[in-house]
Amino acid sequence: MIHLTLPNEIWRPLPFYLAMEEVAARHFSDECFFTWIVPPTVIFGRNQIMQNEVNIAYCREHEIQLVRRKSGGGCVYADEGNLMMSYITPTDGQVEGIFTRYLQTVVKALGEIGIKAEATGRNDIMVGGRKLSGNAFYMTADKRHSIVHGTLLHSSNLERMLHAITPSTAKLEAKGVESVRQRVINLSEISSVTIQELREHLERTVCDREFCFTPEMIAETEEVMKDYLKEAWLVGKHQSTNEQRIEGVGTVAVDVKWNGNRLIDIAFTGDYFCVGDIAEEIVRPLHGKTCEEMAQLQFTPERAIMGLTKEKLINLITNKIN
Repeated sequence: MIHLTLPNEIWRPLPFYLAMEEVAARHFSDECFFTWIVPPTVIFGRNQIMQNEVNIAYCREHEIQLVRRKSGGGCVYADEGNLMMSYITPTDGQVEGIFTRYLQTVVKALGEIGIKAEATGRNDIMVGGRKLSGNAFYMTADKRHSIVHGTLLHSSNLERMLHAITPSTAKLEAKGVESVRQRVINLSEISSVTIQELREHLERTVCDREFCFTPEMIAETEEVMKDYLKEAWLVGKHQSTNEQRIEGVGTVAVDVKWNGNRLIDIAFTGDYFCVGDIAEEIVRPLHGKTCEEMAQLQFTPERAIMGLTKEKLINLITNKIN
C-alpha cells in the first residue's frame, strides 16, 4: 500500500485532506493510505441536517470549523489530539468487504502496540466498550474507487466534543448511554504512546512504499477543496419529515412528496451509509407508486443504503416504525 505524504508539515484545513483523497483516487490504481491532524473541526455526514447535529453557536464562539463530507455516517469532532486516517482503494463491487478490511487493518495495527481494540457495529472501533474510532466511506463519482476515512482519538478535548456535537436522544438511547462523553475514550487514557508515535506506527505498519504529492497535485487538491467550502454544500438541500432510528441502518429521515396517494419525490437525510445510487435504486422505482404498489415492487434498497430493506423503507415512508 502507498503511503501518501506532503512536502511540508503545515496546518491545513480539513477540507484539503478530503480533497486530497479525491485527487489520490484520480491518480493511483493501487491502495493508498495517509494520516492527518487538523485544528478543531466538526465534520458531519453528507446526508445529515447540520442544525440537528451541531451546536452551531458554540462552534462559532470557539472558532471550530464546520465541514460537510461526501461520505455518509454520523457527526464527529476532530482537533490536534485526534488522528485522522484516509484509505483509498479501487472498488471491486464489495463495498462492505472494503470497509471491513480497513477496520481490521487498523485493529491489527493497534494490537501490535498493546491496544486491545475490536471493530463493532457499522463503523466503530471500540476499546472496553467505548468508542476509540469512528469511520465512514463513499464511492467516487465514477464508481472506480472507494474512500474510507475515520478518526482515532488520542488526546482529544472531549469537553469541547461534548458541547460541539448534539446527537439526538434516540441515537444516544440506541447506544445505551446518556452522553457523548460516556461513549468515547482517548487512547492516552490507556496507553503512554504519543500521537506522533501512533501516527508513525500506523503508516509504517499499513504501508510498504511512499509517494509525496507533487506541486501540481497540491494545486489540483486546492481546486477540489473549493467545492467543500461552498455555502450551498455546507448547508445541504433537504429538511426531514419522518425520522427514525433503524437497527442495522442508523438514523434515516425522509422528506416525501405525494400527489394524492402517489409518491412523486423522496429525499433522504441521516447518518446511514450510502453504498450505491439512491436515485436509481430507490427514487426511480418508487416514483408514481402508491404504498400498496410499493409493497409489490421487486427492488432492493440495500443496494443504495446499507441495511435498509424494502420493508423497513416502506414502514419509514408510512411512518410505521416504532
